Amino acid sequence: MLQNPCGDVVQIEVYDLRQESSAKISICPESWQIGGHKVATSKLVTKADKKCVDCGQEYKELLDLPLYARYVPVAIFVSCDEHGSLFRQPSQSDLALIDVL
Repeated sequence: MLQNPCGDVVQIEVYDLRQESSAKISICPESWQIGGHKVATSKLVTKADKKCVDCGQEYKELLDLPLYARYVPVAIFVSCDEHGSLFRQPSQSDLALIDVL
């Protein structure tokens, strides 16, 4: 997580989670939407984004938090013999299992 006067943001490497031959699987920076489920809690930015587009202030790392507390799960990869592979957002029960809440 990063912080600036407009609020906290979650930083990810890139918005594209996977490139397949027929499609690109991406995460929406505003809604965190992957395949139709909306679960936004904070804005997503990439590592290339150094400043807030709204206020122009630089993002600052939350150094007062331990390193593990600055990470936020944004996607889960699922592989199933019957249904194949897919990405989805973590549910509340997923987050509770990894004690993020």
